[in-house]
Amino acid sequence: MRKKLRNRIRVIKLIVFAIVLIYVLMNLSIFILNMHYKNFDYRYIPEPDSDTRALIIASHHDDEILIAGGYMIKTMQNNGEVYVMFNIYGGAGLENLSDKVTVNKSSWREEETVKALGLIGIKEDNILFLTNKDQTGLLDIDNMERNIEDIVSLIKEINPSIIFLAAYEGGHCDHDMTNFAVASAIKKYNITIPVYESPEYTRYRSFYEEMLFRLEKFSIIKIRPYPRFLYNTEEEIVTINMSKEDLELKKKMLDQYESQSIDLLRITHNAPEIFRPLHEYNYSQPPYEHKDTLIYKICKIRGKSNCEFFNVCRIPFENIKTVIEGVNSQ
Repeated sequence: MRKKLRNRIRVIKLIVFAIVLIYVLMNLSIFILNMHYKNFDYRYIPEPDSDTRALIIASHHDDEILIAGGYMIKTMQNNGEVYVMFNIYGGAGLENLSDKVTVNKSSWREEETVKALGLIGIKEDNILFLTNKDQTGLLDIDNMERNIEDIVSLIKEINPSIIFLAAYEGGHCDHDMTNFAVASAIKKYNITIPVYESPEYTRYRSFYEEMLFRLEKFSIIKIRPYPRFLYNTEEEIVTINMSKEDLELKKKMLDQYESQSIDLLRITHNAPEIFRPLHEYNYSQPPYEHKDTLIYKICKIRGKSNCEFFNVCRIPFENIKTVIEGVNSQ
């Protein structure tokens, strides 16, 4: 009887030891991963000043913060001006709204946007909401042509000193088509204003990183996911110097988007922002290489509920290519 009891105690001790060892190794792995991210050595983008007139061209409400939230904060702190244009209507992707709530979905997101940007002093008059339909609005040659003209008109009206937008990376068709529209406007009208793009979807590439991300909720140390571009180009990558207070303010801005998946948005709030001059893409080809794994492609690992958002825009590339070739032939 005593022997059986001793054996049970020994097994329990081994199990406890194994659990503790796994927990320690998990935290150590996250620590090492964060140190690896920290070693990315990018030059700082010039600090905005009172003469800065920044224009952020975002696809959806909340993208503006993910693209250049830090730059907006710094610009407003230094008495510059920030303008934001939302290229898409914004009715899709409201995960947290009850089915019983009857609202104009786009208006709901517009109200959230005004609150979020108002936290840093951006005036409502400096925010422009366009009415292109989610996912399909820019997959029409005539609509795309009009969108390009809208972008040109806004740039001429505002005369910004710098422009930011999301990269062409295969994460969402609205982002990719907005990138194409801005690039087409710049090329067509020979606009010489500095234009920077920022990645939103390319944060986890390896199974190792994804596994740690899934286990993070059980650990003391939290992952600081460093954004990366899908692939390197000749353009120099730069970042912006943000204090802990700036990062906390960016988090508060994201918190205003209650209709969205807050946990998903918070993945990015404590990560540095990186930018590079807008790359001259071959838009007739998909932006991604199949060997790379984008976050929206691996969401199945996390379960159906988190997958629906990223699968919304699985448009065949041929549909996108048709619009691109149609516009380029004009």
